[in-house]
Order: sequence, then C-alpha cells, then structure tokens
Amino acid sequence: MKKIYVWDQGVRSFHWLLLILVCMCYATEDKWMQLHLISGYAVMGLVLLRILWGFIGSIHARFNDFIFHPIDIFNYLAALTKGKAKSYRGHNPAGGLMIIVLLSMILMVTLSGIMTYESANNPYILKIFTDDIWKFGHWLEEIHEGIAEFMLLFITIHVIGVLVESYLHKENLIKAMINGYKHEKTEK
Repeated sequence: MKKIYVWDQGVRSFHWLLLILVCMCYATEDKWMQLHLISGYAVMGLVLLRILWGFIGSIHARFNDFIFHPIDIFNYLAALTKGKAKSYRGHNPAGGLMIIVLLSMILMVTLSGIMTYESANNPYILKIFTDDIWKFGHWLEEIHEGIAEFMLLFITIHVIGVLVESYLHKENLIKAMINGYKHEKTEK
C-alpha cells in the first residue's frame, strides 16, 4: 500500500468546520437565535467558498473529478450491493452525488433561513412577494425546518456510506479526511 495525498487542507477544513457549524445550528435553533443566525450565515459563507473551491481547488476537490454520469452512479451502487464496488482515489460516484445533494440542501436551508428571518425582522423586503407577511414567514419557517430535518437523513446516509466504503476497501476514510492521505494498493 502506498500513501497518497488526496484531500487538500481546504477540503478538510471545509468538511470539519461545516460539521461544527451545522451542529451549532441544530443546537441553537430555538434557544439562542443570535448564535443560530451567526452560525447559519457562516455555513452559507463556507458553502459558497466550497463551491468556488470546486472550480479552482486541487484535482480531487474539483467538481469535474466527482460529478459522474447517472449510469456510472447506478452501476457503482449496484456493484456496492454485491460488495464489488471499485475503489476511487477521490470520491466515488455515490459520494460525489451525495456532495452535490448536501451542498444543495445546505444552500436551500440557509436561503430559507435568511428569508424566514427577514420576514420577521425586515418585512418591507418581502412585500415584493406578498402582502400577508406573517403567513409567508410562517410558510418559509416550515420549509426551513423541513429541509433541515430532511438534510439529517442525507447526513446519516453520508456517514453510513463512509463507514461502508471504509469497511469494503479497508480504508479509514475518516482518518483520510483528517490528515489528507489515503492508501492505494500497489501492483507487484
């Protein structure tokens, strides 16, 4: 096995900071609204930086390295159910899809959160959409909370996927996301 540097500092920092900030958002949702807002805005900024990094970052941080054709994703998942999924240096097709799904959901959560906050604290902006600001704000809050709860399902699937992939390929992906290195089998 040879050690290969895969996850750059930007990807690793993003991953762990996002975990901390999302946990902070969940922990403060009803109790400490100011901290909830600050961590929510920080999440949005972090995701926007990650999107930029997806175009200019290192090879395995770039979207073109882990956005796969739907057939490749299906074939990977089919092979995974048989325990025969191919190992990838960067993200596998299912992992790449999960990144896109989670980034999209996080953006939806943060945008709906901003709109919910604005409907309660700055209703003049939302007058563009409706005259019944309270009803609109309540509707936005329900969407915000619903997407956030649904996102937990995908985070759980992500964690299970990491554990399955680690087991299947005898690779500690959590450690790789800490130190940046994965192990690759060398041919004799």
